[in-house]
Amino acid sequence: MYATVTRDDTGRIVVYGPRDTPAIAPNDGAVIVPICSPGVADRTTGALAEA
Repeated sequence: MYATVTRDDTGRIVVYGPRDTPAIAPNDGAVIVPICSPGVADRTTGALAEA
């Protein structure tokens, strides 16, 4: 799963998604990021599980 992270017209950070495949990022500073599956990240420490 992927999400697009960018800023809106007011300068706030907004996230669009989830998407099954990475979308092409617009040329406005937006980035495409993978989303961790539930259970992959330890919510208390932020550490990712070993693959």
